[in-house]
Amino acid sequence: MPPFTSNRLTESITPTNHFRTAMTKTRFNQFAPRFALLLIPVLLLCECRRTVPAEEGRKAELTLYTSRDTFLADKNLHSTVPVPDRTIAVDSSLILEKKIRAMADSLSAYYFNGLSIELAGLDTIPEAGLVARIDLREKEEYSGPGSLPSYQSWYDFFQGSAGGTNTTITLRESFLQPGYEGSWINGVIFLYQGEPIGEWDHIRLQGLIRK
Repeated sequence: MPPFTSNRLTESITPTNHFRTAMTKTRFNQFAPRFALLLIPVLLLCECRRTVPAEEGRKAELTLYTSRDTFLADKNLHSTVPVPDRTIAVDSSLILEKKIRAMADSLSAYYFNGLSIELAGLDTIPEAGLVARIDLREKEEYSGPGSLPSYQSWYDFFQGSAGGTNTTITLRESFLQPGYEGSWINGVIFLYQGEPIGEWDHIRLQGLIRK
């Protein structure tokens, strides 16, 4: 009986297959360095695109303030003091005007029922530095006290000792940003309907308010 032989085994050890295998390895060894040289720049380019520049994407946190009644033991009296209520994140690369507008929009949405708070301008005053003019605008349909539902006008937020104090603290402290370490304004002037706010009964937003 003749010995059993496998056609696959016989084919795999033929000189022709040995030659083909050797040629394949030789070609691979010749091509591999060239492939690596081509691949390295591609990988470096991908890495550069994936890496975010140091300033891009950074967020600056601005604080929105409100007020709280508290007892000051050292003075033995009750007082209404500013307290941080929440923070908003803005792109740190934004110019100052856009950061202030983001602050204004957030204050309007969170505390003042969407009433308009506009940045009327930024002025450099020699004795104070950079000062923002903030205009509190009524809705077009406002025609005077009581002409709109409750707290749909700035007039309502100015009323009462407690209400006026809370409005004062929320606007003043939030725009001055006392704890913010980035570039910011040095003071603020508040306007109502385009006119400077005077010495009104329950709010203290008149004149130049410094940081």
